[in-house]
Amino acid sequence: MDAFKKSQTQATENLIRHHKEALALEMRKVKRRQHIHLQRLEDKHFHESWEKRQTQLEMSHRLLLRHHQSTTDQEQKQLAMIQKRRDEQMKAQHNAELVSQQEYTERTRLELKRRHIVETKQLPKNLKVKEQEIRKQFQDAVKIQQKQYKVHRDSLISKTPKAEQKELIRKLKDDQMRKLAMLAQQYEHSISEMVEHQNVRLDNTQTSEYQELTRRLLQEKEMLTAYQSKVRIQTETQHQHERRELDQRVAVRKAAFDQKMEEEMSAFLKQRATQSKELHERHDLELSNFDLQTVAMGIDHAQVLEASAGGLRDDDIASVRGSMLSLVPSASRNSFSTINAATTTSTSL
Repeated sequence: MDAFKKSQTQATENLIRHHKEALALEMRKVKRRQHIHLQRLEDKHFHESWEKRQTQLEMSHRLLLRHHQSTTDQEQKQLAMIQKRRDEQMKAQHNAELVSQQEYTERTRLELKRRHIVETKQLPKNLKVKEQEIRKQFQDAVKIQQKQYKVHRDSLISKTPKAEQKELIRKLKDDQMRKLAMLAQQYEHSISEMVEHQNVRLDNTQTSEYQELTRRLLQEKEMLTAYQSKVRIQTETQHQHERRELDQRVAVRKAAFDQKMEEEMSAFLKQRATQSKELHERHDLELSNFDLQTVAMGIDHAQVLEASAGGLRDDDIASVRGSMLSLVPSASRNSFSTINAATTTSTSL
């Protein structure tokens, strides 16, 4: 009887130990599959999180490029407007200068024409004054000749016999009249030459003044045209320089943005790779520690590893619960069967 009880107790203990070992194995399998499943979920969440961050970073870069393009368009538009207004102001100023130059030319020519008209009108008066001066000189010369004639006549008469004095006086008068006529003719010729010379001189002077004025006005117009052309060239050069400076600023800003985006993306990918590596290393370390604990618990690691290769299943929890619940009933049934067998044996004996 004691041997029977001892055998029954040993059988019960073996059965309980077997169930515990089976339960521990199943629990270990489930925990490993659950652990792998959690790692996969964590890895999935890690990738989704970093994908979202990468999408946000790329969107930020697109917004930065869009802002750069918008700023560039605005700067180009503003520069074009400033240069257009500068061109319009320059053209208006040049037109005003040309109009002013034309008005100055017409006014100067009109003043010269008026002055020539006044000079032409004043010429007869000037000629008359000069003619009077010449005639006065003629009268003075006649008086001098008459005085000289009287002195010469008296000298000759005093030396000439009285019978011949009458004839001498007649000859002297004829000679005096001839000389006065020649003197008068010379003065008349001088007056005519003076009038002609003054007319020619006036015409030449006016023509020379008109030609000089025309030359000077043409030179001033050419100088104004050359100056305006120089201003236009300088303005166009300034516009080209401003456009080049704007292009350089845009290029420098774009290069800075590109470098910034490249550095940010490079840092992002590096950080992602580092954290991904750390995550995988942590997962590997956790599984390695889990497997070491499994071996330390005396559980067959190969069975646990083989069972967890497929990942977590929906019936894992239910299987573990069934194993735990079946532990006690199984022991009772086995004990009852063992007791019945022992009773039957004793009866037969």
